[in-house]
Amino acid sequence: MTQTDIAMLPHKVGDFVVYKSLGIYKINDIRTEKFSGLDARVYYVMNAAQDQSSVAYVPVDLKDIDTHLRHILSSDEIDAAIADSNGADLEWIENPKERAAAYDLLLSGGKSADLLRLFKVLTLKRREYTESHKKLYAGDIRILSAVEKIITEE
Repeated sequence: MTQTDIAMLPHKVGDFVVYKSLGIYKINDIRTEKFSGLDARVYYVMNAAQDQSSVAYVPVDLKDIDTHLRHILSSDEIDAAIADSNGADLEWIENPKERAAAYDLLLSGGKSADLLRLFKVLTLKRREYTESHKKLYAGDIRILSAVEKIITEE
């Protein structure tokens, strides 16, 4: 990959990005790597913002890269996402397996308004369950923790 090709990539060295549902990462390098048994590819080399020892390699030519990496939102974009998230509430799905599948899909999609809706529905349900001395399912807690991490880091 030439310097011109690298310049055309959507993300640059020094950018902070949201990496799937894992949180905020900083792109520290764009370089060719050859991992065991695989052909050489060009990767974004990133470290987690909260844990510099956490390194991730994401191929720059990954299909649907936008579902894996997205730029951090500006304050105006955050305001717009909050306004958008207030437009339609997310329904609570009673079946835990169906709920986990649907909410995981929203979480992995990484759209800010969807993340805020997830946070809202899970927080309200946690409050309701706490008042009736119940607990959320482990899957719900996992999703809520991931959403909280992304929201607070961003």
